[in-house]
Amino acid sequence: MSNTPERATASTAARAENADSSETKVGPNTRLVAFTALFVLVVASAGYAWTGTPSALIGRAPAATPATPADAEEAAKVAQFNDMVNKLRERMDKEPVAEGLMMLGRSYLVLDKPIEAVAAYERARQMQPNNAGLLADMADALAVKNGQVLAGEPMKLVEQALKLEPNNLKALMMAGSEAYERRAVPEAINYWQRMVRAGPAEHPLVQQAGQAVQQLQQAMASANVAAGTAVAPGGPASASGTGSANGAAAAAASISGTVALAAALKANASPEDAVFIFARAPEGSRMPLAILRRQVKDLPVRFTLDDSLAMSPAARLSSAQRVVVGARISKSGNAMPQPGDLEVLSEPMDLGAQNIRLEISQTVR
Repeated sequence: MSNTPERATASTAARAENADSSETKVGPNTRLVAFTALFVLVVASAGYAWTGTPSALIGRAPAATPATPADAEEAAKVAQFNDMVNKLRERMDKEPVAEGLMMLGRSYLVLDKPIEAVAAYERARQMQPNNAGLLADMADALAVKNGQVLAGEPMKLVEQALKLEPNNLKALMMAGSEAYERRAVPEAINYWQRMVRAGPAEHPLVQQAGQAVQQLQQAMASANVAAGTAVAPGGPASASGTGSANGAAAAAASISGTVALAAALKANASPEDAVFIFARAPEGSRMPLAILRRQVKDLPVRFTLDDSLAMSPAARLSSAQRVVVGARISKSGNAMPQPGDLEVLSEPMDLGAQNIRLEISQTVR
């Protein structure tokens, strides 16, 4: 899940969608078949329910909004999912097997519990150290645990996975994302093109990679045309003459400002509590178009949100004209709002706004 356009593998929807299709090569344990068949359905159901509702990710409906039948149905699914995760954990404590521990790790990531996910994956890795899919999953969990950063240990795991399985889709996606973070756009395109060639075409990660390649190639071509040095789509960008054009485009596709904590709520937060700063569409999906993680001890803090902080190449800040900007202090460290969290949400504003001021002054109920 890093400051990258590839947060799909770190999102609840992507994990839910791929919970039954990881690129692992292990035979099913017959003791788990009946249990996991139902469990996979619950993972998918819960994951999809969360991505499309106001309380799904960081955006949250006001606390005073009346409960609806859909809210009750979502709560029931979440409760069922938590019960299944607990049962799987108890089973793995008694009879640990690699495929069950991997499923437990994916489930913890759906619940945004990366520490527990990493622990489950580590137990599985001790049983199957050369499982490429497992290494990619563990890299994802480590990146989330490290504040969405792929550099370092997560990338070492990605590199190991690609040595074992050069066409592992998840590892290729994360390798491209890490290259994108370093602004090595041609390298990122190369990784994502490998995904498209590896297929299958209907795979959601392959589709996202294809969209990302197309968007980046178009952006590179446009930047070079603006600079008077047109190149074929996908070719290397010119190193000269593009600074002003790219700088103006970056400013227009960003939001910047300052986040502070209201004095009346300072006693309710600890210095190490996580602070999520994000932008999302005013309507429709509450999935953040850009997200940044800091800590309470950093407040007040200057921030800039742009496409490098996207969770998915198909849902970037530059795709919106107006956004809601928010900040939330999470005592649990979870990306999903929890009662007792502290937050602030702006009114919808135009993309490109600068010097906005957000003061965290509300408590999530």
